[in-house]
Amino acid sequence: MSQINRDPGRGRLLAFSPALAAAVIFFGLLWLLDFPQPMCDDLFYSGAGLNLAQGGDLANPLLVRQGFPGHFFYIYPPIHSYALAGWLDIFGISAGAMTAFQIFLYLVLSVSMVGCLRLSGAPKWLEWKAPLVVTAGFLPFGLRPESLAAALIIAGYLIAELAESGGVALLAGFFLLALGAGTAPRTTLFGIALMAVTLYPRLRRNRVRGGIPRMLLACVGGGLAACLVFCAMVHFQIGEFWKSFHHYSQLVAGSKLMLLKLLFIRYAGITLWPIFPVFLGLLVVAWKEPWTQLKRAGFAIALALPLIGLIGGLGNGTMFFILLGVLFLTASVPRSGKLGLVVSAVVVASLLVANVKFLINLAGIASGGIESRHDYGKTEAAAIVSTPGHPALLDEATARYVFDYRIPKGFIYWPFSAPFLGELPMDTPLRPGDVYILGPNSAEQLHSRQLTDVEPPKWGLKTRRWAFYRHPREAYVFRVDDILKTRGAPSGPAAGSDSPPK
Repeated sequence: MSQINRDPGRGRLLAFSPALAAAVIFFGLLWLLDFPQPMCDDLFYSGAGLNLAQGGDLANPLLVRQGFPGHFFYIYPPIHSYALAGWLDIFGISAGAMTAFQIFLYLVLSVSMVGCLRLSGAPKWLEWKAPLVVTAGFLPFGLRPESLAAALIIAGYLIAELAESGGVALLAGFFLLALGAGTAPRTTLFGIALMAVTLYPRLRRNRVRGGIPRMLLACVGGGLAACLVFCAMVHFQIGEFWKSFHHYSQLVAGSKLMLLKLLFIRYAGITLWPIFPVFLGLLVVAWKEPWTQLKRAGFAIALALPLIGLIGGLGNGTMFFILLGVLFLTASVPRSGKLGLVVSAVVVASLLVANVKFLINLAGIASGGIESRHDYGKTEAAAIVSTPGHPALLDEATARYVFDYRIPKGFIYWPFSAPFLGELPMDTPLRPGDVYILGPNSAEQLHSRQLTDVEPPKWGLKTRRWAFYRHPREAYVFRVDDILKTRGAPSGPAAGSDSPPK
């Protein structure tokens, strides 16, 4: 039988790539500069993995005040928690290991994207843009699981595309595709879309050695293997998992219009707005061009978007796949003439604009305006012990810079220390006895609500979107009793009380 496709890039797939070598250096430097930086969701999604790595079970004790149903962290698929725990078992629990896990996923994504581009014979200059797609899509969102989901999906898609028969390679590709689709709900339909892209030419051409039955057996086998792994991770308690997951997803989803608004404001913002017209323009330009696998993948992503919007799945990870669609569709448009030059210039410009905030951040670090090595308050913060009478609450910054992610027992995650759906403790009255160990961002939130006089110094432009903290590793200690005395703020029930604040 002949191969599934004869893309001109198959022969150069394993050739040396300067772009990949540059990507390794680029992401290595990002890791040394402490990227990705702390983000308010970090310990919400990583707490269960940390607990597993410390010898515990699939629970997140840092979220004790959220009041989730059940003991286990079943409000989100467990694949990220187990993957992170396995990584930490190998490299140890530390800030360096936690950020290295994300950086490794970014590198896997870049390598997989470059592999897809080469397999379809895309122009070499696009290979250099893969890291920019990753940084724009994932770097602002810290340690969330969507980057793992995307890495599994794109790596699985590449392996499946490389498979020339319905054998082990195709099974492995669909196993990773299915596992990635089950890692983060907001990326599930993108994974399914790429599965369809892989299956379509195989079914149409019927050129797989062993025929269609063998091919389908490999695809179904990979999907079933992923389902079996998932079930084992939740100890085959499917009903209990679904109860917790459904409870969480129904409450957090919100209206479809609100999610669309959040996509443009929270997940994209003005720097990513140009990507939307660029994506639409590429769909129009590429429509009359020959149908390659990259073109099919780009259109499949576009078709998945409205479906994701209808079921309320827009959010973290969405922008990465839109950026991926831009990269894939750019490879499908004419490469010469005025149109090719215009498309190339617009795509490069839009990717640079999408990374403006990150580039400004790098400039601040390089210039010394952001003094990343300062550790003010760390000694005092590290000496605090959490007790039932005086529970200690930390945030994502102090978990990294004060405790190196070796978080003592009894600590609570400050951003999610109000009953679900509450994110911040200011959603409910402050609790007497609480002790806050916070980084600059959380300290500023207290200041913005006029609960403290502390305002961490910033560097950069005056607007919040373009400003960065001069001393991101600084630790602040606040005792709620002192805040209540000086500010007359309303109090909630005493620490240790089982009743939620009114």
